Amino acid sequence: MPVPDSIHCMRRGAGGDSHRHAPRRRLRLLPLALAAAGLATLGLSQSALAGNPTYEIIGPSEWNLPIVPSANVFMQTGIGQVSGNVWDTGGNRQDIPSTHLIAGITRFAHLFSLKALPNTGFFWEVLVPEISVYGQGNSVSGIGDPLFDFTAYWKPTPQSTIGFQNVISMPFGSNELSGHFWEYSPSIIGDVNIQNWELDGTLGMGFASTRHVNGTETDIGNMYFGEAAVMYHVTPSIAPFINFNYQKNDSSTDKATGEEMPGAAPVFSCVAPGGCHESVVGGGLKFNWGANRWLSVWYAAGVDGENTVRTNALYLRFVNIF
Repeated sequence: MPVPDSIHCMRRGAGGDSHRHAPRRRLRLLPLALAAAGLATLGLSQSALAGNPTYEIIGPSEWNLPIVPSANVFMQTGIGQVSGNVWDTGGNRQDIPSTHLIAGITRFAHLFSLKALPNTGFFWEVLVPEISVYGQGNSVSGIGDPLFDFTAYWKPTPQSTIGFQNVISMPFGSNELSGHFWEYSPSIIGDVNIQNWELDGTLGMGFASTRHVNGTETDIGNMYFGEAAVMYHVTPSIAPFINFNYQKNDSSTDKATGEEMPGAAPVFSCVAPGGCHESVVGGGLKFNWGANRWLSVWYAAGVDGENTVRTNALYLRFVNIF
């Protein structure tokens, strides 16, 4: 969750790598299975958004947070994803029938501080995703699972920030778009400015509840994630940046049978039984209009992965502080 450049900048928010290599026969059949899965899962938000690591929605200067008595931030993020490739269980890129995602994430945040705690700030934030997925004659639209965020942060110097973020994903979205499980994701956040350069980053993991759908109980595996962005402020009005995202999901398990199931997390998920991961690299520009509003646009693409749809997405975010 970002804040201003002047009053400063606020915001919101993957680790290990346990590869599961399937037999050669399974690998040969997997592209067809994944293609079918990609179409069949239009009704699940995890699969619909599978090509976007959860914290890819973090924009530039996300953690450049000010210490203020009170401030409100409205953010609208747009995502356009074209899913035409998948990473199979061997880490190879395969073509699948194209699926298109158009999503909006509406976010409201409130920053505040306490006089008794100098150089320390807090914010809470609510995020509501609006999702539309279509392809191969099928389409699903509705509200995805909302998220609630509470973060405490400290500024050891005026040019740096370190904090602890807590995000809860709540299964209150449309039935076809909900993940049907709760998830708590704690993370460490940080930002540092060195002359015209700015480095921003997040590192954390997620713990999910059991998923209950149609009489089936599924233990959802843990999630691990990391993201970083490097920005150069050319002028007060424009700043190019590059960013990197990584997310890994452990496999899930059917509680009744012990059968391995696809790993899942808010937004990002696996498309076949087992765990999955993806590394994503992107870049774009941030445009400032005065101190209290700006627009950021960036493109991101998966460069490495396993058992998930490849990210191929354009992001647009508008921020207004009032």
